Amino acid sequence: MHINYLKTLKDFFSASIIFFFFTIVPLLESKELYNYTQSSKLLGFFIGILIVSVLALINLIISTPSFKIKYIDILLLLLFIYVIINVFVINNLPFGHKVYELFILYIFFLFLRQLSRKQYKYALILSSIGAIIQCIIGFLQLEGSITNNSAFLITGNFFNSGPYAGYLASIFPCAVGYFVLKNSIHTDDKKYSLMLKSTFLKIILPHLCLLFFLLVIIFTKSRASWIGIFTSFLYLIYHKKESFILKFTLKKSLLTIIVLISIMGLLYIFKIDSSNGRLFIWKNVFLLIEEEPFFGYGYGNFQSVYMNQQADYFRLNLDSTYSAVADNVHFAFNEFLQCWAEIGFTGIILVSGALLSLFKVNGKDKMLICCKASLIAILTFSMFSYPSQILPIKLNCALFFAIIISYEETIYLQFSFRSPYSRIYRIAIIFICLPLILFHSNYTNRLYQSYKDWALAFRFYKFGNYPMSLLNYSKAFNSFRDNGVFLGMNGKALSMLHRDEEAIEILKLAEKKSNSTVIQIAMGDSYRRLKNYNLSEKSYLWAYYMNPSRLYPQYLLIKLYIEEERIGNALILAKRLVKQKAKIESEASKQIYIEVQKLIDTYEKAKVD
Repeated sequence: MHINYLKTLKDFFSASIIFFFFTIVPLLESKELYNYTQSSKLLGFFIGILIVSVLALINLIISTPSFKIKYIDILLLLLFIYVIINVFVINNLPFGHKVYELFILYIFFLFLRQLSRKQYKYALILSSIGAIIQCIIGFLQLEGSITNNSAFLITGNFFNSGPYAGYLASIFPCAVGYFVLKNSIHTDDKKYSLMLKSTFLKIILPHLCLLFFLLVIIFTKSRASWIGIFTSFLYLIYHKKESFILKFTLKKSLLTIIVLISIMGLLYIFKIDSSNGRLFIWKNVFLLIEEEPFFGYGYGNFQSVYMNQQADYFRLNLDSTYSAVADNVHFAFNEFLQCWAEIGFTGIILVSGALLSLFKVNGKDKMLICCKASLIAILTFSMFSYPSQILPIKLNCALFFAIIISYEETIYLQFSFRSPYSRIYRIAIIFICLPLILFHSNYTNRLYQSYKDWALAFRFYKFGNYPMSLLNYSKAFNSFRDNGVFLGMNGKALSMLHRDEEAIEILKLAEKKSNSTVIQIAMGDSYRRLKNYNLSEKSYLWAYYMNPSRLYPQYLLIKLYIEEERIGNALILAKRLVKQKAKIESEASKQIYIEVQKLIDTYEKAKVD
């Protein structure tokens, strides 16, 4: 029997790469890196892309690959080009990590587009196995054998329970789809049909996924993931029996609507403060959209504008009931609104066009239906959360896109390296790609070292060793000069050492990238030590307006007014503060109440005397 060793080798590398991206990457976390649950996955993904790029070039040299470009590929390319134009031309923003990550994700999508239908099915199986591993980790966290990554009860290898639940919800429909759809919809791959007869794939894997996913997701208390799973499950049930919806009578339809409204109401009440907080965020995002409706503020630029909008709202509505649920906000908790705010109505049209085109792809193959169901889960989850910030969910999304497009029948353009000029094309591609691969290798290595430096800087800061903290911040500065969180920490460390002019310079950069109460308070402290009381008051006030329920900015304002001998202003604010209930009871809040009350008593007694 003749064995095609080249094909066997290619299949081995493809299977290994698929296993790495969809099983290993979601598990990665290295505590030597800052924000390790996110940064470890990102760096692992970048390393994987580096390997894929090298192998793709080798494949280009030793074989004659062909490419089929379809209509949805064109739409996605147009969307990618628009985002780049929106960032660099329309909004004139500098090159940053968000844009680079988007570029690498697009490269990853192009890699997925070259896989075969059989490889796609292996990818879905490996994703399901990876999710089961995450479920096991979740159970061990519940049991106490493994520590969580935050204050949440269960997080898996994610930074809190929300992204963890969203990741599981994104795989759930594909993991259990073959079980739900058995005996109802055929698969067009006979070889794979035989493989499905194995006990593991036909019985064990779907049942494990169904059992583990549902149990774990309940403990995450993530309503967004519950809704995502519910809607995707309805989609699968509909395809289980296509006449299911058509048989509904008016009475049954009304009953279904009442049940759904009741479920949504219960979910709203279940965590009512969280629900009201999201409503408040959406209200402010709509106000942002009104100002820049067509082109937005630039991809990845939401954090630079949102907190100023929130502060502006409370400046005019200081006694709003929303102040009790306000906080420092980094995401819109609705991807469609955040997308609109960042890339405008033009971008929303392109995104909607691409999504509609994906769902218009016809076919009754199980894999196609399961991938559409998973997309529905992600889209539903995205209406209440932030899956675009979670790399493993984005990798799954790219996989579902690639699989659905593979079922599209119309080929827009087909290209092969069999033409007389193919050697010239290959040489040109190699000369273009080699510098890009070298750049990516250097970029990944530099980013890895910078995340290590940031982690060290953060640890030194927590221990009060500010000189060593600043030394490590300076090492990572060039890599994170566009990161508002990093700049804010760097500026705060400078402020703690009373290097106030340097601190203000860095903090001004930080507030342009990702403003927050922490940044404004640090600026206020530095301005106060420089005796620039007007700007100090402005910074403290802005921190107060950002989150009126916080006691500390008000306390600092009171201290500033006393230092300026503006006793009347200090007393007015002090009396307001002691009547205000602390959002989070702590020793610090109790101490603030005691100190402010003493101040009121002292000055009131002085008036009497």
